[in-house]
Amino acid sequence: TSAATAALRKALSGNGPAPARAKALAALVEADPETAFPFVVQSLQAEARPLRRAAAFLLRRYPAAQIVKALEPKWSAFTPAARRWICAALRDLGDPAGRSLILKELAAAAPADRAPAIAALGATGGAEDVATLLRKAASGSPEEQQAARTALDRMRAPGVEAELSRAARGADESVAAEAILALGRRGAADAAPLLLQIARTGPAAAREPALKALRAVARPEDLPELIELAETVPEESFDAALDTLHAAALRWNRASETARRLSAAFRAAAPQARRERLLRTLARFGGPEALAALREALRSPLQATALRLLAGWPDAEPLPDVRAALASADTPALHTLAMRAYLRLADRDESADAAERLARCRFAWSRARSVEERRLVLAGAGQCLTPDALSWAAQALEDEAVRPEAQAALLQLCVGLRGADPDACAAILRRIAAAPASEQFRAQARQTLEAIAASREWLCAWQASPPYAQPGKSCAELFDIAFAPETAPQNTPWRILPPSPTPGQPWLMDLLALYPQEQAVAYARTHLWLPAEREAILHLGTDDGFKLWVNGRLVAKHNVMRAVQPDQEKIPIRLRQGWNDLLLKVTQNNQGWGFCARLTGPDGAPLSDGQAAAELP
Repeated sequence: TSAATAALRKALSGNGPAPARAKALAALVEADPETAFPFVVQSLQAEARPLRRAAAFLLRRYPAAQIVKALEPKWSAFTPAARRWICAALRDLGDPAGRSLILKELAAAAPADRAPAIAALGATGGAEDVATLLRKAASGSPEEQQAARTALDRMRAPGVEAELSRAARGADESVAAEAILALGRRGAADAAPLLLQIARTGPAAAREPALKALRAVARPEDLPELIELAETVPEESFDAALDTLHAAALRWNRASETARRLSAAFRAAAPQARRERLLRTLARFGGPEALAALREALRSPLQATALRLLAGWPDAEPLPDVRAALASADTPALHTLAMRAYLRLADRDESADAAERLARCRFAWSRARSVEERRLVLAGAGQCLTPDALSWAAQALEDEAVRPEAQAALLQLCVGLRGADPDACAAILRRIAAAPASEQFRAQARQTLEAIAASREWLCAWQASPPYAQPGKSCAELFDIAFAPETAPQNTPWRILPPSPTPGQPWLMDLLALYPQEQAVAYARTHLWLPAEREAILHLGTDDGFKLWVNGRLVAKHNVMRAVQPDQEKIPIRLRQGWNDLLLKVTQNNQGWGFCARLTGPDGAPLSDGQAAAELP
């Protein structure tokens, strides 16, 4: 060790490259800190910047008192950059012994160089330094203000919050505001009574900072007073009081109780502007009290505000109320607001099937009074995956004003319905490909037409059930559990299963795209019409296992884990004259989930005289 120390001291005393001397200094500090300390102090004044930076970093290995004793007498000899680095080291040490040097720098530094010293004062100072930091936060440069606020937030010395509370009651309004905000940022719950008092009776300049701080420090027992405060504050502080009440109620899980009180205040409020702002805050809480107030507002001069707020409601419960407002709107502005709210709520109704979605689009279309409103209706029409939607939306192709929106909706419908109604989709796609349209629309139409042609020999007209799962059950265990489509198919919600849009796989019925889930099962069904009874072969591929029923009779099953490929199974089936029902159960392990199927005669030739339908005509 002594030999190594001697070699390092020699290296530091020489004129070698600065990076090498910095490494030697670090090694010497590691080997013999006390011997190294004079070299650290000396290196803080070195000409080479890397050596000065290394020395400042290595100061963190020494007690703050030792640093102050060595550096304070020669403080003015250090460069401004070196002094900033030293302050950063003292900040990281967080020892009150470093405070005297920090104050010396704060007094001597140029305004542009004070931020590091201010930050260090937050780590080393105490209650006696709160006033200094508050003055910097209130009137310093932007850099000083930010550093002072951060320092006030991080100070952990005894008496800091008491000093902040004293300053919050002071005569200097800007300093008082900074003290109030610091109490809020620190989460000083003991200051809640003081902040409530300032919010209630303090000067205007302190009232809003107090309300803002209360969002973080109000206690559950303060909520009644916050509600009373929101009902009584002057008009200029009303919005801030409502924001504070909302934040505090949510933080303490008291939203329902608070919404009830606000509902009563809403009904009792006289000024229209105050009623409107109470209504907006109620909508932020949500729940039955808020919805009741919004429904009431639909029949008042606040109807426009209510419609805007209902458009953002998280579910479709107020849809009937908005529908009534749409039917009775007596001005163009109200009508457009009602139309937007109706369409947004209808889009959120995940329980609605495709037929119900289409019925709502038809209703909205019948009420549309302008080109803009017709465009809004068509924007959601692509979600109505039912064959009836094709013929309805196709009528809009004749209206030049909304033709692009009609084309976009029809393209979306054709992608989803090309398996369920390929002939109707092909006819519409040919119209789009030949009509005035963007090149993007024409290309998409041609691509979907190619997918229809490529999938003609495949069974692509299917409906799918929702997925089914049980906690702790793997897909292999779910294989033999009978779910609703097996036991009560009439009570099962079914939806069109679109074929995969993946190029090269027009035959894939992609369950995973519809239901991204693992360890589950889903069911798919289709209907086959034949002019006469016959034997057939169902060529089936699945990911993963499957069970197959034909006209209610289980004809094949395979509990397996695999990726889907065409013709993995060749299943002989007997089909009767007229309509036949096929039900398929497919398990899902992980990753891909889907199936493909095609029908041939026993000789392998496709059945050309049959017809498939996702829904029975």
